[in-house]
Amino acid sequence: MTEKLYAERDVIQQADHYFRHVMAMTAEGLHSKADVAAELAHRDIEIERLRAALEKIACRSQDDYLLWWQIEARDALKPNSN
Repeated sequence: MTEKLYAERDVIQQADHYFRHVMAMTAEGLHSKADVAAELAHRDIEIERLRAALEKIACRSQDDYLLWWQIEARDALKPNSN
């Protein structure tokens, strides 16, 4: 693996988020890299799931948000193209 996955982070800028995680990991006994990596993997999976759901929502057409009778009413009101 030549590409770095982790960069230097500014813990002061991350303030509350960083310290909340440090405290939780200490309290829960997550001291080894394997423990931390398992938690990061779990969060990656959740982030991927949420991104996929968001992408699915963002890609829907307007018709996906209409009920069948709303689509029929809209189509009935369209002028004939003949």
